[in-house]
Amino acid sequence: MEQFYQKYKNDPRVAIYLLNSGWETIDKAKSFAESGRSSFLFVPWGEKYDLPFAYDKGSATMNAFKLELNPSTIIIDSKFRVRVKHSAFIENYCDYLINNVEQYLSEK
Repeated sequence: MEQFYQKYKNDPRVAIYLLNSGWETIDKAKSFAESGRSSFLFVPWGEKYDLPFAYDKGSATMNAFKLELNPSTIIIDSKFRVRVKHSAFIENYCDYLINNVEQYLSEK
């Protein structure tokens, strides 16, 4: 996710939101995000992230999109249509995101 964020963070056509869902309080979520720890085994422990986190209080966003698993990915186009909704691990995640986003950015 960090690699994807670095690629698009200055592109005004792409907005990236990483929601932290499942923590009891915003303070616990913030502490976790600031610690640089990852809950995923394929990301080295102690790695620091540049991407912004948002707290999904009460899992409201997860519920609104009917997502049941973490991690979940949603890609919404410029017309606010959900183009991708996927829950669970994705192989080559950065490539998956880039391929989808580039496809939607190239559409007229």
